[in-house]
Amino acid sequence: MSLIELLNQPLKSDEIIDLLEMNDAEVTYDFDRSHENMPDSYSTQIADLGLELTFDEHQKLQTIFIKVADVDVTQAFDGEITPFASMGQALAFAEKTGLPIRQGRSELCGIPRHWIRLQHPSHFAHYEYQSEQLTQISLTTRDVYATP
Repeated sequence: MSLIELLNQPLKSDEIIDLLEMNDAEVTYDFDRSHENMPDSYSTQIADLGLELTFDEHQKLQTIFIKVADVDVTQAFDGEITPFASMGQALAFAEKTGLPIRQGRSELCGIPRHWIRLQHPSHFAHYEYQSEQLTQISLTTRDVYATP
């Protein structure tokens, strides 16, 4: 299964439907309950693969979250995604391949997080580290970060 090729696919595409059915995954529809003019969204989780998928209001797959602690990323996704053990490894890869990057730090619920986003031609790969350990990889379509 190519996760990267799933990005921007419709929720009702054969590939996504097959993935959801094979893993008995349910889709949650989130709508603008508070009338704040927020777009609708859809999401699903596949715990056995450590995945969470989020779809936009047009039912296009926008973000794939991979919880690294829940799955052997290299084995589960046929080496398509490299789980860099450190930000230094991700940075060295980006420099070697000429990929633009963004880096940052944040704190959420008292937990410091460091991240690096590699900007591939077709998608972004965002790596998050806590206490120097890779905790999550997020794959997104490039238009998620586009400014209106």
